[in-house]
Amino acid sequence: MKRIIQTITALILMMALLVGCGGAGSDHVMAAVKPDRDASDKENLTTWIDKGKEISTRDFDEKTIARFLAGGTNKVYSPVNVYIALSMLTEGCGGETRDELLSLLGSTDTKALRQKAQAMWNANYFDDEEATKIANSLWLNDQVNFREELLKTYAEEYYASTFFGKMGTSEMDKLLQDWVNENTG
Repeated sequence: MKRIIQTITALILMMALLVGCGGAGSDHVMAAVKPDRDASDKENLTTWIDKGKEISTRDFDEKTIARFLAGGTNKVYSPVNVYIALSMLTEGCGGETRDELLSLLGSTDTKALRQKAQAMWNANYFDDEEATKIANSLWLNDQVNFREELLKTYAEEYYASTFFGKMGTSEMDKLLQDWVNENTG
């Protein structure tokens, strides 16, 4: 359990960089596949809220919120962001690590986990300048080979764009800055 908490803590620190998706039309991007309708469509919202109730994440919320908000410091914690990030992480893991993450996320397998993550995303996503805009992304070193199937799963199932480049270069820094600006307004 301690290893999972350490992993979650590392992910939360990365969430400052992993809260948006989209792109500036770069060759370094595998674009997210976004749904046609967002939560501002009342019928769509009702459907996803009902689906979310069927596949509740309440146990996850109860296990994690108190732990992350404990202590005397001022903290921010988003169960939706952490749940989706850990769901994505689970897709790339195997063995005991995957089993521990699935258990923490209250899921039996990755297919069920994808359904939960999509329900959370779709019930909270508004593509409107005056509302909540959820977005996901991965920033990867272009010198490392990644499984194309996994990246496609992130794009189609988690609505996450993947950016490739050399970390720390002015080009990659600019791409990240543009992406953050685009997705945070």
